Amino acid sequence: MRTLSKFTTTLVVCLLAFKVYAGEAVGIHDFGANITENQSCEIAKLKATKQLIENEIGQVIQVNDLKSCVNGNCEFNSFKWVSFPGIVKRSKFDTHIEERDGRRFCIAKVSGKVISLDRIYDEDHDFSILMSKNGMYHTNDFMQVALFGLSEQHYKIFVVNDKAEMIYPNNYQPDRKVKELKIPNSNYSIQVEKEDNPNELLIVVSSKRPFTMNTTYNIKDFVEKLMDMKSKGFRLRMYDFVVQ
Repeated sequence: MRTLSKFTTTLVVCLLAFKVYAGEAVGIHDFGANITENQSCEIAKLKATKQLIENEIGQVIQVNDLKSCVNGNCEFNSFKWVSFPGIVKRSKFDTHIEERDGRRFCIAKVSGKVISLDRIYDEDHDFSILMSKNGMYHTNDFMQVALFGLSEQHYKIFVVNDKAEMIYPNNYQPDRKVKELKIPNSNYSIQVEKEDNPNELLIVVSSKRPFTMNTTYNIKDFVEKLMDMKSKGFRLRMYDFVVQ
């Protein structure tokens, strides 16, 4: 994936009202030849976190698993994508391994505070995403992305595989506050290449005010950044696409 350079702006802070709930939950995941004990426990922790939030708020958290392979060495990463204004803070995990009917399981118990964010924001601060070829690409295809907002907004667009790379804004198409955005413009093109993991994500972050983000992140830092930004009122959208 061709990535481009960064345009710097200013961070926005939004007003929030918090409701805090405390609780516990358990997540379970099995493992074997295709997944390590540590990877299984990470999934079990995610499931426990999901259950804790559901127990306290009654909403759903989406978990996207990314398996990144480079030169035959694979690493498991998970995206926690919260579909409601709620996050878990000060979580504490206890994990152990159990064997049941010849299968091994990681059992993760989480305790922590669930923060429900009753955020005051404009109803028109939202947008939708369209990708060329419905997100089904082959190597050397050219990617096009269109964003349609209900109001004028600033956007950051990332492609995520084994890391997160910003593709907008860039030197050829700087940041502007717009209602509709199409990338690339006539000054450049975005050509896709097949990676070790063909499944990729397009992540879009928006705000009505200018804000800054790094041009690249590792997966762990990117997820933490997104969760922090969501808690501050930024809009996040995700689009799955494939390069074959």
